[in-house]
Amino acid sequence: MRYPSFVYSVQHGIAKGHIRSVHFNDSANEHDIHKPYSAIAVDSEYNWFYLGGSEASSSFFKEQLDAGWRQQMNSAQMVVIFSQNEHWDAVIEAEMKDILHPKERYAFTYESSDEEQAAEITRQLAQLLPEGYELAKITPSLIQKSEGFDEKYIKRFWHTMDNYVQHGFGYCILHEGNSVCECISIAANPDCAEIDIHTASPYQRKGLAFLVAQAFIAESLHRGIQPRWDCNAANEASAGLARKLGFVPSLNYRMWIKS
Repeated sequence: MRYPSFVYSVQHGIAKGHIRSVHFNDSANEHDIHKPYSAIAVDSEYNWFYLGGSEASSSFFKEQLDAGWRQQMNSAQMVVIFSQNEHWDAVIEAEMKDILHPKERYAFTYESSDEEQAAEITRQLAQLLPEGYELAKITPSLIQKSEGFDEKYIKRFWHTMDNYVQHGFGYCILHEGNSVCECISIAANPDCAEIDIHTASPYQRKGLAFLVAQAFIAESLHRGIQPRWDCNAANEASAGLARKLGFVPSLNYRMWIKS
């Protein structure tokens, strides 16, 4: 079962949230995504939510709304609900169609877990970087000057800088002392790390995103976790880069957004 990356972060206590599930024997269970269940709901402090399970239930969804989801969604400017399948899509649409709108997404998985490959990627990067460009780890000082992944971004997806420093990671490419292309973990935990990537406009179409993503992949493999790439279905450039990097499509899903 492939959950959204943030679900694993909640499971490991990296992101604050709740996991509620109903098992086939009708017993309730909290904070266990690995046991068989008929319905599961996950929420997080970042206003990300997940609904899944083999039995799509409007009553189960309403229970989550009454337990605090509705209040959290109404007060937040940005809300995202990940849905496991079309059956849960129908449940969400019936309850929240006036608040949330759907967006089709692609999920990609990097199938290799070979640390030797990580070392080879690192060796190649040193040779492939254009002259005058430098690869560096993303640090708090670089985040303060970042165009794409600034302190506001860190607060939204990591809550605090300390949480990002402890659990997250990322790489950037520097040119003339400025970070011009960045690849950071929008979520990271002992299971997986999900990529978010940004290239400054004057530096696009130079192959920098490919290189900085390679560094992210190598770091993920070195840590023994699975790098992930998700993107909007309409973003053909992102999907193409994912395939070029060696990611393979694993599933299509729908994400429900309030923005």
